[in-house]
Amino acid sequence: MVGQRRLLVLRLVVAAAVALAGCAGPAETTPPATTSDEPAPIATFNAAYTEFRARVAAAVTREGLFVRQFADASAGTNEDLARVAAELLAWVDAEARWMESHDADQCYGDAFQAYAVGLRASSAAGEAFAEVAAGSPPDPVAGQAAAAALADATSRVMAASTLATAAARDCQ
Repeated sequence: MVGQRRLLVLRLVVAAAVALAGCAGPAETTPPATTSDEPAPIATFNAAYTEFRARVAAAVTREGLFVRQFADASAGTNEDLARVAAELLAWVDAEARWMESHDADQCYGDAFQAYAVGLRASSAAGEAFAEVAAGSPPDPVAGQAAAAALADATSRVMAASTLATAAARDCQ
């Protein structure tokens, strides 16, 4: 009975794979019709926007890394927690210095300001975790508040990234 059931499942999986492969078919290769001999317009390139958007996208990844590092450090020693807090604060400081040395174009100004808010929230989270790490023993209520601050900071940086992505249309 088990062998028959396995064989039936295998046949269903193979049939589904064949059906999906048949649906895929070759892509249409007919070139698009042209209406004139004029070359297509080339989109303008906003280097400042591209740099900012890449930086904010990297920040979203970095915030996620900090969340994982804090989770790991919370199971470790106070020194582990202090080390991650110091890394977060150093990263925020470097990002803040970068922002101070760059002016936002109008097309992504809202995203730029949102990122500044996210960085301030990240700084507050880093300071909160540093305070938790300095306690002996660490205060669990303060730890929960620090974790909530980090979650808030992460969501603010993600919101800045969303605004930066949405600004692409205006920044061409």
